[in-house]
Amino acid sequence: MRYAAIYRRFLLEQPSTRDGDYLAIGVWTLLSVYAADHELGEGPVPTGTDVPVGDARIVDCAGWSDRMWLTSVSVDRFGVDKAVEAGYATWDGADLLVHGYDLRGQAAAESHRKAGKKGGRPPKNQEVSQKENQAKTKRVTKKEPPTLPNPTLPNPTQPRPTGDAAGAAASCSERIAKLESKYPAGLAQKARRACLGTRKSQADSVWLKALESLAAIDRDKGPGRAAHAMRVMVDRHATDDKREPYMLAIARNADAGEVARGGTPAKVRLSLSAAPPSDPDEIARMAEQQARELGR
Repeated sequence: MRYAAIYRRFLLEQPSTRDGDYLAIGVWTLLSVYAADHELGEGPVPTGTDVPVGDARIVDCAGWSDRMWLTSVSVDRFGVDKAVEAGYATWDGADLLVHGYDLRGQAAAESHRKAGKKGGRPPKNQEVSQKENQAKTKRVTKKEPPTLPNPTLPNPTQPRPTGDAAGAAASCSERIAKLESKYPAGLAQKARRACLGTRKSQADSVWLKALESLAAIDRDKGPGRAAHAMRVMVDRHATDDKREPYMLAIARNADAGEVARGGTPAKVRLSLSAAPPSDPDEIARMAEQQARELGR
């Protein structure tokens, strides 16, 4: 609409262009389009309320043939002469001056092109949103996500146990030491390591519960069963994944004679009441059987 208004103002208000025919107006339009494509405007840019039109110079075109005019501007030399007769253009030596050219529009196009090379300016709403985001970023501090402590390691972020908690821990250690003192020196500690199995650690509360259960078994079924179960765990299952329940089962199911003789398995003992065999083959068979039992 802006360019249409400029052309209308130039065509209707300039005294020298009021009597032009349609052929001259059409040729002038094509000449103006060609000049705008090549930005051929010259002269100072009008300011204020001045008519924002000027001249565009098509350099050294007086000698162009009709084919050159048709190829470049889409008009022939006859049409150019008609535009010159109507006052829409004039010859300046070998150059053609096209009147009514939009100098202000060409200046604006050049300014936009230079600004585009520099990145241009964002829209007003986008600029405001960027400023608001920057202000919010300054106000909001970055919060690190909470990290969960490793339950198997001491947690430095938690306060050390005090009061009742510290007293409970000390009481647990004291009760373990008191119960372990009932057995031969070092036996309970070795049994605890044997019950560890594939675990990396063992809570004091778990071992305390196992010692209390062993003491109850000794009290209910007779003394010596707990020590016997500990010896079996140390001698046979130190490298297995046998834990506290297995040791308690040994203590509950141990044979009284086996416990009295210090833990020798009953299934591999020779019966003292039976008469020794006299057949050499029978003696050899029993020896092989006992060897197999001991190997288990």
